[in-house]
Amino acid sequence: MQRLEVVGFLEGRFPRSLAEEWDRTGLQVGRLEAPCRRVLVVLDLELRHLPLLPEVDLVVAHHPLLFHPLEAVRPDTPLGAKLRALLAADVAFYALHTPYDAGQGGLNDLLAHHLGLREARPLRTRGRLLKLVVFVPTTHEEAVAQALFSAGAGKIGKYGHCSFRVRGTGTFLPEEGAKPFLGTVGREEHVEEVRLETIVPEEKLEKVLEAMLSVHPYEEVAYDLYPL
Repeated sequence: MQRLEVVGFLEGRFPRSLAEEWDRTGLQVGRLEAPCRRVLVVLDLELRHLPLLPEVDLVVAHHPLLFHPLEAVRPDTPLGAKLRALLAADVAFYALHTPYDAGQGGLNDLLAHHLGLREARPLRTRGRLLKLVVFVPTTHEEAVAQALFSAGAGKIGKYGHCSFRVRGTGTFLPEEGAKPFLGTVGREEHVEEVRLETIVPEEKLEKVLEAMLSVHPYEEVAYDLYPL
């Protein structure tokens, strides 16, 4: 088995999209492109664990090893000693933290079970992603895209402003009482448009849609939402 397979299994159960915005999760030290025969599972990587590192290939910890920006890495400090030992032994370090706290079957579910809680439910939900597809006239493509991104859409991991765009032709026939941005009532219009796709966290959906509708020029905005 490869380290990448172990991490893939963990992220399938506890996706990193569940992480709090302030959290530091995922691979923090080492590489995943290597075999994995033994895994050390810890709450925190402590100095007493370092002699075990030559016998394992991957450390899976609940708490991150790197949380705040580093000002120095010195082997005479606890953090420096841990980093040096991990790198010297070619051991990868992966932190689960808040995805494991929030994920189904994770830490909070286990605590609720052991406390004998019944009908337990989250205080708030987060982490579910939706794909938003909106059709925009080319004249307003960037205005709509920037409104979406500013409201919290289009973020995948450490990348922002993520989208997919393709041009095509939109058609519509304004009926009596309509106030079209383009065209005239009673005549079918063919308009060059952009199909703009992006990712939206469910908890930010209302804000994202409000931002999109505030800058989109059409009286009736055509958009689709797909659960992921």
